[in-house]
Amino acid sequence: MTQKNNNQSLVLGILQPDTAMLEGSLQSEVKIVEQDQQDKYNAAIRQMETVMNLKDYSRENEKQMSRTREEIRKALPLLKEKTTKDFRYYHLLSSSLGEACTAQFGKNPSIRIEEYNLQTSEIARFNEIAEKMNCDYIIFFSDIHGLSTNNSPVLKLTTSVYSKKDNAVILSQPSEVCCDKGKHKEVLSSLLQDAAVSSLDQIVALIKKNTNGRE
Repeated sequence: MTQKNNNQSLVLGILQPDTAMLEGSLQSEVKIVEQDQQDKYNAAIRQMETVMNLKDYSRENEKQMSRTREEIRKALPLLKEKTTKDFRYYHLLSSSLGEACTAQFGKNPSIRIEEYNLQTSEIARFNEIAEKMNCDYIIFFSDIHGLSTNNSPVLKLTTSVYSKKDNAVILSQPSEVCCDKGKHKEVLSSLLQDAAVSSLDQIVALIKKNTNGRE
């Protein structure tokens, strides 16, 4: 893990959940969510390969294109080696929250956001994990439970934040989101993405408070 420097004064780690429970019709949408992730993964690789092979660009953009190609040249082999076979539908929670946090803090060079894959049994060792991963905060999900109730399926979960400085969980926020089947084709995906950001306001408030509002 890269050590902090003067431009990285705070690191926010998001743990991938490793279990969830679904009931009723939501179970039938698991493969849809996981296949959608595979399709996005494949599309990202194709897009990077297209940029690498691009020949029609102006001389004014040559320097920028050279830098972009060099970044892709380094990243593409690693991306191709990575497999999505281990992706599970509930991982959409951590990836969606990661995207939301990046959108919120992306312009702040003092905040770095990372997503990690750990087992539930390791969560009890928060301080050790925070030291190992050089994280100031660790966000994790628990009690993830999807229910099919009439035409409004519900996803319940608890979002928690561990603070390395306090060596304690400083936020534990239960939440519940619902989705109207008539308005959303992919109900499970909508529930997971909405649930992921259900505690975003509280998380943002915590981060801003501890970075003196440097947003």
